[in-house]
Amino acid sequence: MPSPDIIDRWRHHLALDRRRSTHTVRAYVATAERLVAFLEGHHGAAVTPASLARIDQADLRAFLTVRRMDGIGNLSAARELSAVRAFLRFTGGEDARVPLLKGPRAKRGLPRPTKPSRWRRTLPKPRACPGSARATGRCCCCFMARACA
Repeated sequence: MPSPDIIDRWRHHLALDRRRSTHTVRAYVATAERLVAFLEGHHGAAVTPASLARIDQADLRAFLTVRRMDGIGNLSAARELSAVRAFLRFTGGEDARVPLLKGPRAKRGLPRPTKPSRWRRTLPKPRACPGSARATGRCCCCFMARACA
């Protein structure tokens, strides 16, 4: 089976059987096309389901290295690896042997700042001082030197 037929079956599987969005289908199919093109150049032969079943960790690492040299970041490399794994599971059927390979770690971003209108609602309401400020000169609630009424 030639590689365009594999890609068309993969597209059909994602769109109709798995009901993925058009953006996901486009991204996963593009990843499969890049993998097939890489393997054809890497092995020097047309890609078949049998050759995809023989793919090993070194082939996946080489593919990701080429993709990293293209300038993709950690999140994109992790998505590419996920798409490749799914593609290999699809082409291999139920007895697919997908090589184990850890994906790149994605940096955790900083939390997004909240709008002042949101955090003002979460602050406790100011409460009246019980009156100890009159004797000590300091508020017992916030320990600030001020006179409480």
